[in-house]
Amino acid sequence: MAWQHALSAAWLRRGPIAKVLYPISRVYGVLWRRRWQAAAPPARPPIPVIIVGNVIAGGAGKTPITRALAHWMIQQGRAPAIVSKGYGRDVSAAPDPFQVSPSTPAQVAGDEPLLLAQTISCPVWVGDNRNACIDALLQAHPNTSVVICDDGLQDLSLHRDLECVVFDERGLGNGWLLPAGPLREPWPRPDDRPAPAPTWVLVSDSGPATGPVAEIEAPGPMWQIHRQLANTLQRLDGAMAAPLEDFAHTDVQVVTGIAKPERFLEMLHDSGLGVSHTIIRPDHDALQGIEYAVKPHMPVIVTAKDAVKLQRLTPEWQSRFWVADLELRLPDSLTAALAHWANEHVPDLSSRHG
Repeated sequence: MAWQHALSAAWLRRGPIAKVLYPISRVYGVLWRRRWQAAAPPARPPIPVIIVGNVIAGGAGKTPITRALAHWMIQQGRAPAIVSKGYGRDVSAAPDPFQVSPSTPAQVAGDEPLLLAQTISCPVWVGDNRNACIDALLQAHPNTSVVICDDGLQDLSLHRDLECVVFDERGLGNGWLLPAGPLREPWPRPDDRPAPAPTWVLVSDSGPATGPVAEIEAPGPMWQIHRQLANTLQRLDGAMAAPLEDFAHTDVQVVTGIAKPERFLEMLHDSGLGVSHTIIRPDHDALQGIEYAVKPHMPVIVTAKDAVKLQRLTPEWQSRFWVADLELRLPDSLTAALAHWANEHVPDLSSRHG
């Protein structure tokens, strides 16, 4: 964890660590450009594909935006499905690809696909090969009208009709490629070949800017996306809910295995909660044995992403954990643009059934 924190901090400036790693980034850039130029046009699926991805390494908020887009599509009478690789899952524990159900164990599905399956009423499929995953889901759900890929921006074998590129408060960081900087690919992309699809830039403002956000060059429209804690906490066993304000000025402990725990802690602090004990694990950690590490007689706060991995706990243990979800509202101008795009590309359910 210490080296990860040090590297993440180094990515925000062009300091000594970044400069030492910069020659490797140059090699990475050459290899990336060769791959970019040599990539063959991908096969086009029979329905449109939206890619929700990021060029900056680490969690930038792709999954909450994927969930919001799928929810909006359902509200508008479309039939979305979600595809993911299911990062961190046990690939030997299930067929590949397969559909995630709300009861699929987190270690089989991956924490983010399971969270999506439990919170969105649409098919969620995971597989190592995203194209094979799309083929399988369309065989199982032929009325699907749009596929939303949670990640996959750098998968050049994957066709896309729309790219939603997600940035967070880090912006471009120091603007260098991995490993000297946080960029998975050059930004903006080279203009020596046609863009694979219209590109929209979504910048999460869940925290104060720590990188040059203003310098992000958007090849298409750009929106700010605001995320905040939900006003209500849900107990992990589902037996009750309580307003967030009920926990204000109360000592709580936090257990989390997410990419940016410091921002979650800041949100809790800003809401008036006194976090007196934290257990922080790496992103996507299975949180095995975590129940024996928490302090007794003190509420335990977890994120929704972590909560899906704790449903294995006994009811007695679950009654001690409270889930703080994030709320994300798509701006009106974004939903207007999305409606225009969907009207041109995505049939609604009535047209699919005549």
